[in-house]
Amino acid sequence: TDVNDNKPVFRDCDSYRPEVEENSPNAEPVITVRAHDEDKGENGRVRYSIVQQPNQKGTKFTVDPATGVVRTNKVFDRESPE
Repeated sequence: TDVNDNKPVFRDCDSYRPEVEENSPNAEPVITVRAHDEDKGENGRVRYSIVQQPNQKGTKFTVDPATGVVRTNKVFDRESPE
């Protein structure tokens, strides 16, 4: 009976301090993001995703849709152009 009239809110963004070490293994956890939605039931369930920009080649990170765990999707090398 709840109307989906609230948007998810990331309350802790100011405390996020993600870091990725150079040459860390692929799929290394970076950060867990959390959002809260005031709606009830299914309308209040938050699903996470990363939106790829039109000019972007591949994704450097993935996010678990249910848990919000962000992981690397490549091995980062400072000398690499991508």
